[in-house]
Amino acid sequence: MYDKATEPWSAEALLTAPVISLVSPASGVVAEVSRLGALVHAGDAILRLQADADPTLVSAAHLSAFAATVDSESIVTAPADGRVWNMAVRSGSSVPAGEAIIELLDCSQAAAMANVSAHDAARLPVGARARFIPHSGDDERAGTVVRLLGGGAEGGPDLALRPERREDTAWQVVVLLDPVASADDGCEIGAFGRLVPDARPAAVPPAGSDDIPAHGRDNQSHELLAQLTSGPRG
Repeated sequence: MYDKATEPWSAEALLTAPVISLVSPASGVVAEVSRLGALVHAGDAILRLQADADPTLVSAAHLSAFAATVDSESIVTAPADGRVWNMAVRSGSSVPAGEAIIELLDCSQAAAMANVSAHDAARLPVGARARFIPHSGDDERAGTVVRLLGGGAEGGPDLALRPERREDTAWQVVVLLDPVASADDGCEIGAFGRLVPDARPAAVPPAGSDDIPAHGRDNQSHELLAQLTSGPRG
């Protein structure tokens, strides 16, 4: 349990996650859609789209038969465990192909973000281990520092939320949190807490690589770290 009296240093942090934008695969009418804020798992159907039927080719009396004989339904599935963060449609909405319809939080990439002073940034170098301790009293989560930006830069992935900067916090620290057993336990995006350096040694990047390997992770997680540590591309 976190004890502020015995902790040498900590920083106020915010739990956030990357946003995945989903687009309509075809023109049509939304027949069914998940509710805003719903937790979903990779592969779950989050939207069903009834494709448009051309009224010049199919009469109203035969629309039912047309729908039954033609593959006219498109299903949008969740690409990762996450939470429905924003939606631009509802049941009955007409949408064209390629239009952005839903934003999904990728809870498999949950991160704690903190803004700190230049002096305190030295406590959390890239590759260091840290702990996010929610103010709510929920279980703390461990993670790895994957990004450290100075000078007010806002690089990195498209995150749902970012903590507000102050004049005395010129550095931004992003800690990729270790995965949890269930997305239900790891998607409280927007929660505040404390970011505390871990006593364990920092991870060491492989020779010739700028990527930081996660402590005890597999290759898939290493690729995730590579994405989060890559800077903005110009």
